[in-house]
Amino acid sequence: MTNTWIAPGDASPSDLLTDLKRGIYAGNWVGGTTNGESFTFTAGEAWMIRNGRRAEPLRDVTLTGNVFHTLKHIEAIGRDLHWDESGGCGKQGQNGLAVGCGAPSLRIRRVAIGGI
Repeated sequence: MTNTWIAPGDASPSDLLTDLKRGIYAGNWVGGTTNGESFTFTAGEAWMIRNGRRAEPLRDVTLTGNVFHTLKHIEAIGRDLHWDESGGCGKQGQNGLAVGCGAPSLRIRRVAIGGI
């Protein structure tokens, strides 16, 4: 795989938080892996969401799960598409294969989060 992206939606990033009583904001991914239908990605920053607002910062947040299950649980998509071509793939000893990814802010109802 070389490029993966999700098209932008209609919501502002702050709109994605407004009706959340409790949740986790994870942003700025710093690495990850995929294996078939499974994925694991580490967030570069994370915050607890309480009553629609960012609260205390969290550390060592990792999102993991089944790609197709997670995509089915996207509830809202922001309009802030960001594209990043700085990645590289190193599976099976391959080193430095250029990859890109992009997505706007997403609100996902069911995703496994570890490390907190």
